[in-house]
Amino acid sequence: MKLRLELVAAAVMGMALVIGAVEASADSPRQPPQIAATSAAPLPPLTIDQVRTVLAGRLVMQRSDLTIGKIVDKDAYSYEVELRAADGSQPRYILIDKQTGRPGGMGMHHQQHGCPNGGMMQ
Repeated sequence: MKLRLELVAAAVMGMALVIGAVEASADSPRQPPQIAATSAAPLPPLTIDQVRTVLAGRLVMQRSDLTIGKIVDKDAYSYEVELRAADGSQPRYILIDKQTGRPGGMGMHHQQHGCPNGGMMQ
């Protein structure tokens, strides 16, 4: 019972803080958010280990039975990743963008410009 009262009291105090902050911000004129100009250097490309980790997470989220095989540095923009099925069928190959870790790499270039097979390797 005491814990319940403490939780209710904490919730009421939290709501009072939020309401007070909203009222305080309503008193001052709204200002557009300030965006700081930065000249930060672009991030370095993902490493092969980072690509393996990102892709493994995607496969888990999709509940896929695929496993990751070899990852090869394909070109300046992409890695070629071998995906193997649990049934031992012929592996599939995809390109992964080095900057974002997303499927595509130069494959997106190939899809946009009508290259055969949409940039996917067979």
